[in-house]
Amino acid sequence: MTRRTAPLVAGICCIGTSELLPGGMLSQLGSALNVGVATAGLLVTVYAVTVALAGPVVTVLTVGAPKSRLATWLLGVFVVGNIVIATAANFPLVLLGRVITASVHGAYLATAIVVTQRLLPVERSAKAVTAIQFGVNLATVLGIPAGAALAQLGGWRTPFVVISGVAALATWGVHRATVHLDIGIPEPNARQEISALLNIDVGLTIGATALFSGAMFTIITYFEPSAVAAGFHDAAVPVLLVAYGAASILGNSIGGRLAGRARGPRLLTAAAFIVGCAAFLPLQRSVITFPIGAVLFALATFSLIPVLQSDVLDLAAAAPSLSLSTNMSAFGVGAALGSFAGGQVIRLHSVHDVPVAAVVLALGGFVLYGWRHLRPTAPAPVDRNKEVSHVQA
Repeated sequence: MTRRTAPLVAGICCIGTSELLPGGMLSQLGSALNVGVATAGLLVTVYAVTVALAGPVVTVLTVGAPKSRLATWLLGVFVVGNIVIATAANFPLVLLGRVITASVHGAYLATAIVVTQRLLPVERSAKAVTAIQFGVNLATVLGIPAGAALAQLGGWRTPFVVISGVAALATWGVHRATVHLDIGIPEPNARQEISALLNIDVGLTIGATALFSGAMFTIITYFEPSAVAAGFHDAAVPVLLVAYGAASILGNSIGGRLAGRARGPRLLTAAAFIVGCAAFLPLQRSVITFPIGAVLFALATFSLIPVLQSDVLDLAAAAPSLSLSTNMSAFGVGAALGSFAGGQVIRLHSVHDVPVAAVVLALGGFVLYGWRHLRPTAPAPVDRNKEVSHVQA
């Protein structure tokens, strides 16, 4: 991360924190807004659905806009949405604020990757996905625990006020860092973006992302009840989440290195994710092994995410925004799929069996991802290490 990319990463951190924060304080939100916990859960569900539906639509509607200016606008809309949440007098207004923030989620992340790639030197442009994903890691390690603490100290509105302020500063920083970036750079048109999205290999990768994401969220959504079932007290869950978040940063670093390599390491990363899901099944059952399972799962999960994003960026390099945004939407689809699958497993069996559903979804993702890489006419992935060596030579 450089001084010029830091505001973009800060924006991602704010978005990631705002996205996941309500899931950790549904009881508090329900009590304050006079709704049940199940109704308060709509703040999570509606957000995920909006991300899935709005990302590609917003990207198409803004396709000709200069990317750096677009990043500033989208982050500004996110600030407005959080202000609506922080000042809302009732549940429908909070839900409206969530819809506003979710509507720019996928488009901003996709745009931020493109802008970061332009900001970095050619020999480091492969790190754009890793740099942006680092913002999500920061949200996991710092943003969500800090937001939960602020909610306990000052009420549920406090973290959204702070997020609004930090995101406003990030918006100003993005503008300052990128004000002259797009001069002389032609932006792809809608036809080019749609053509890139319709590439069969892009489609297979996005489909794999949805299933892999479903596996991730099957476990992540029910992390707290799994920890309690293992024998932890509720108060220990934030500590476990910090350990999970720290492992996610290391995983992101590993994934960033593997994303720049050829076919074999990418497929091995996907296979390692299945192992991470499967390992959580026996390791989640005691207070001694649960943290080990959580760390292994975080390493496997966050090693895979940059690989998937990088694959889409490689395949749609000439016009990547719509494909990247749709891939972000696939994560939203996966979130809904995973939370539903995990809930059904708990209803029919027990919380200890949730990782079984994760393994099934991960295997489905691996089939699609393997097909994308191994079918006879599939293009070979770009080995950026060779590209970088050539540039440096």
